[in-house]
Amino acid sequence: MIIHRSISLKKIWLWCLIIACGLMSAYLAFISLVSVWIGLGHMHQAGFWVPIIFGITLLMIVSYICFQASRYILNHIKEENPVNI
Repeated sequence: MIIHRSISLKKIWLWCLIIACGLMSAYLAFISLVSVWIGLGHMHQAGFWVPIIFGITLLMIVSYICFQASRYILNHIKEENPVNI
């Protein structure tokens, strides 16, 4: 006997949302690391600290938002969805 497990559309959508959030976070983390790298590479110029502070701040904000969004989405995945296909 073949057992069919139903996968809800809600779970598929939420996993896609987590993947999209992860890709966006990876992109923004890359931008922040490049900003820090540029700041460290131009330490001889005045104001070199601005891209370093921006990069570190952006990295912290992105990490926090991604963590909170993933936690929120994963909590919703655990809930049962009455509409299954």
